[in-house]
Amino acid sequence: MVGPAKPKTTTAKAAPKAAAKTPASAAKKKPKVVLPKNVKKLITHRSTRPLWAKIRRTAKSKKVPAETLLFFFGFKHHFF
Repeated sequence: MVGPAKPKTTTAKAAPKAAAKTPASAAKKKPKVVLPKNVKKLITHRSTRPLWAKIRRTAKSKKVPAETLLFFFGFKHHFF
């Protein structure tokens, strides 16, 4: 026994529409933080990598960018 054939339905979703650029949305956009070249080197350096991991974890738990915590972890005194 074969039941009635079901019509095929597509699972494709419509493409998301681009948000309209308004002056209000442009004003809310935060400027990108540009790190100094020596800080970029320190992020990947073997001796400071564990410290950067700690900074990232702390920043994630406090819900702030990692760059804002640099000075609280002693980078101000040692590297600048």
